[in-house]
Amino acid sequence: MFKSKMIFKVVFAVVSLFSFSAIALAQAQTFVSATIGNDANPCTATAPCRTFNQALSAVAAGGEVIAVDSGDYAPFSVTKSATVAAAPGVHAGVIGTVGVGIGATDRVVLRGLTVKGNGVNSIGIHFGTVGTLYIEDCAVENFTNFGIIATHNTSLGVQQVFVKNTVARGNRDIGLLVEVGSGARGGIAKAVVENSRFEENDRGLVIGQHSRGMVSNSSASYNARAGLTAVVNGTLNLENCVSTFNGEGVTSISTAVVRASNCTITNNEIGVSVLGGSVLSRKNNTVEGNTANGAFSGVYSAK
Repeated sequence: MFKSKMIFKVVFAVVSLFSFSAIALAQAQTFVSATIGNDANPCTATAPCRTFNQALSAVAAGGEVIAVDSGDYAPFSVTKSATVAAAPGVHAGVIGTVGVGIGATDRVVLRGLTVKGNGVNSIGIHFGTVGTLYIEDCAVENFTNFGIIATHNTSLGVQQVFVKNTVARGNRDIGLLVEVGSGARGGIAKAVVENSRFEENDRGLVIGQHSRGMVSNSSASYNARAGLTAVVNGTLNLENCVSTFNGEGVTSISTAVVRASNCTITNNEIGVSVLGGSVLSRKNNTVEGNTANGAFSGVYSAK
């Protein structure tokens, strides 16, 4: 009996030690460096990793991964709550796709990153699940398809996207697309966009099916086909936005609804384009100086 108890205590102590070590390995903060980083390092401030993927594997859920110096980094994927950020004054370039695949209660923050497609990569930031994503102070540029795409196929699931102080430019398809997949009836995607720019894409910003978008203090310019668009029962609300030098300034397609307040729509080929659905005005917008101004399909007012 005594011998059995001693064996149990030894085994318990070993298991506890390994468990404690595993917990200790999950750090509240991890670090990457483009100049001295090495993935054999423990990802600390004094011995940083080279890649975001390695630093993410070492960080605790809800923790931070910080790029400490300027340079280009490999693409990465986030699968748990975490913040991935560049330190102040650091230019952290990511060559390729940043993937975000998380659970319904998870939150991911991407801050201060320049995500680059270099004309050969397809998607910049791909958020493909429910949960919440914050994109702050980022640039997403030169992808062959989407700059930022947020979509999911979870029935009754909710995806939330917050984009602030960010630019999507030079993407061959859409700068920012938010929509729910056709197989997720009942699911919803919601986007809040502030102080952001959509430049020289094919389409600047598109709110798609089963999705709702609120865009304020933002601009769309020099997009080949359209600046600000809602399609297929999507709803897009615009406040204090500018759409200029696009093929179409503000567009609704199919059963979509766009509401515009205090917006300037000028120097487009078509200012307001209604291709199904409706584009509603609060009667405080400026629509002039377009090749064809077009017309709002109705009026709405605050209550």
